[in-house]
Amino acid sequence: VLGEGAAQRMSATSVPWAGARHEEWAMGVSDCVIPDLAECSGRTLAQLGLRQRFGCTVVGIERQGCMIPLPGPAEALFPRDKVLLLGAPEQTAAAKAAL
Repeated sequence: VLGEGAAQRMSATSVPWAGARHEEWAMGVSDCVIPDLAECSGRTLAQLGLRQRFGCTVVGIERQGCMIPLPGPAEALFPRDKVLLLGAPEQTAAAKAAL
């Protein structure tokens, strides 16, 4: 977890490899913010099963200004977390709708 020394906030554009064009991969990075009353609140990434259900991966979480890069399956999501998803556009759109 990066603390106060981290000058940048996490976004699809702050990840160095995300800005490059990779059409041959047919995937990209998208972010979403967990709403206050989301059903996924307090559930771990393993419980949510985003990779199994939608084919996309959580590659980062920004929580209260602190970045959690490459969170493990035991990491839970909470309201106002900014989640960075990696996958094909239709995969990340489906995962965002579910979150």
